[in-house]
Amino acid sequence: MLVPHSLAQVVLLFAAAALAAGARAQGGACTDDTKRPSFELSDANRMTPEQFIARIVGRSFTYTRIQSDRPLDMRFTRVYRDDGSFSSICEARPRTGREIRDWRPCTRVTATGGTRDVGIWQFSGARGVICEQRTGAADPRPVCYSFHEQGGRIAVKLVSGPPLCLPGDIVMK
Repeated sequence: MLVPHSLAQVVLLFAAAALAAGARAQGGACTDDTKRPSFELSDANRMTPEQFIARIVGRSFTYTRIQSDRPLDMRFTRVYRDDGSFSSICEARPRTGREIRDWRPCTRVTATGGTRDVGIWQFSGARGVICEQRTGAADPRPVCYSFHEQGGRIAVKLVSGPPLCLPGDIVMK
């Protein structure tokens, strides 16, 4: 067991615990059903960088996920821009019994709170893999995804990084 010997060590331990709690609050809490794509993801339907630019960049898309640890739906709207930046806005609606309430801004999207996050994205060396770094993320590790298209539907697969709610079907606006 680590016994802190200075105020700096105590502060560091509290900061690490807060970051871990924030990462748990933001990711991995979505039900598998809402993260499961509506079609099988394969190398054959993975978007190439050219397809990603043509179909995704500059357009917004949404995805709705149901939280597995509380009665809450979360809806995200995301835009990847051609300058290598992206933005993401979160809305949530609580479920109480049979009642589903209106969408409201999320309050804990970033480590400091708030409904909006921004970051940078780029293609990795792997074919059709997009890696992003969120500026407000509690977990500083980059996250990498592949985007897939089949029959007019688009789905996202987590390739590496912390578990988040993005994997699954998305809807282009």
